Amino acid sequence: MKIIPKLGLSHITDAGLGEYAQDKIEKINAAPAFAAVVPSTAELDAKNIEWRAALSKADDGTRADTANKNRVRGELEAMLLFCATGHPSQIFSPNRS
Repeated sequence: MKIIPKLGLSHITDAGLGEYAQDKIEKINAAPAFAAVVPSTAELDAKNIEWRAALSKADDGTRADTANKNRVRGELEAMLLFCATGHPSQIFSPNRS
């Protein structure tokens, strides 16, 4: 059984991404059929915590804080898409501005 990907992660606001990810983590944990999902919900949760911290730090932060926020967002988006499709995502590139 595959998770059906919700397209348009790039259209989710920074503020909404953490909530979106948490919702997916809770839905995966509630469904025994997804017990072996990759990446694991523990990995997704850790990245979501990192995302929320980076988002908070970037608010009135430095350019480096904003760059870190963008990097972590890309990683979280890629993890969510990989979880949904089982294929590596090309949505994030270190050269993305």
